[in-house]
Amino acid sequence: MKAAKESYAVGMLLLFALTARVWGIGDVAAYYADEVTIIPNAEVYTKTGIVYAGDFYHPPLKSLLISGSIKLFGNNPYGWRLPFVFAGTLSVLWLYLLGREVFSNKVAAYIAALLLAVEPLHIVLSRTAWGETLSLSSFLLASFLFLKYMRGTSSALLLAGLFFGISLSIKWYYLPALGIFIALACFSAVRERKSRCRINESLYIFSSLVLLPAAVYLIAFLPWFGRGYDLGEFMEWQVLMYRELQAVTQSNFPGSLVVLMSGSPVEWFTMPLIFAEKVAGDGRWGFYSVVMSNFPFWMLAFPSLLFISFQGVKSKRPSYLFPVVLFVSVYLLCLLVRRPLFLYSALQAVPFAHLAVGFLLASLAGRSRKSGVYYGIIIGAILIWGGYLYPFVLGFPVPDFLYSPLVSLSGGMPKF
Repeated sequence: MKAAKESYAVGMLLLFALTARVWGIGDVAAYYADEVTIIPNAEVYTKTGIVYAGDFYHPPLKSLLISGSIKLFGNNPYGWRLPFVFAGTLSVLWLYLLGREVFSNKVAAYIAALLLAVEPLHIVLSRTAWGETLSLSSFLLASFLFLKYMRGTSSALLLAGLFFGISLSIKWYYLPALGIFIALACFSAVRERKSRCRINESLYIFSSLVLLPAAVYLIAFLPWFGRGYDLGEFMEWQVLMYRELQAVTQSNFPGSLVVLMSGSPVEWFTMPLIFAEKVAGDGRWGFYSVVMSNFPFWMLAFPSLLFISFQGVKSKRPSYLFPVVLFVSVYLLCLLVRRPLFLYSALQAVPFAHLAVGFLLASLAGRSRKSGVYYGIIIGAILIWGGYLYPFVLGFPVPDFLYSPLVSLSGGMPKF
């Protein structure tokens, strides 16, 4: 793509992603799902520092962001949800920029970003007050900035640390990845810097990737500190957060039904996961309650990750391994954690799988003399599939005959 065409294509993609996420968010004027507790308690925490007992095991920055949005847009569906809409839309841009930096292949980056733009689960979470959307968006930007630092833009590391801190102050998914980035930055400093510069660079790395994220994390707890608590009690809380997360089981988890519909981490990228049940409608049209993976593309994740790993080693391009490392750092955490997981936890690894899938599809199409035609077919197929799923997963009325193939793959909602 030339610069003007690239800007136009990316701009249209972002407009499309924004429209898909913002359309109709005001139609549901009541709290939806976990918003019943998340939104009222966001304002309580901001004003009083009191933490909701049912959510004390997650860092509270999300509450401050929701409260700020309500002050800006009002105590209405837009004030509750617009931060998540914007974060979800910007995630598409950050993934495109990350893909360009990783592969130097605009088509692969565009396909990956398009996959995220139409990702049904990402769209659903971007339209409601789920912290995963904010955490993911911050981490994607941090990853892009970190890669810029590794390629010589020294000032990018400070910004990377800032957004790492924001991400971790919402959810802990990317804590292993931060450790990996610290190790990579230190290795790069030792290998490439002169001995006189190593101490300064080490201090810069420590300040950017340890002190700054820690400071952002502490800021999220300021309303709580305002009640008179100290750092010792703060550390006790962090230990309790970890223990609580580890102590959750299927039997004592309040979202047991949704967990059963989410499959296991082993299943997320190896088989179709569809749970759909008609909740209203006549014999021709219906409203469906749906939990599903975007299985045609999720099931390409492992082959695509192996492909870019092979290409990275073969062509001596270590940046190709970057999405693999990010995917593995999140996916292994999900595999090893002992608590039940919702399907939305998979979403934290999905963008890095999309990078690999985008590169695989672009590479296969690029081998033909008619590569432009094949690129168009790939993009068209992604848009058609995404458009097909969009009304179904959002609970809009849909013609039964069009979605009966998906419903037939579903076991229906689990019963107790």
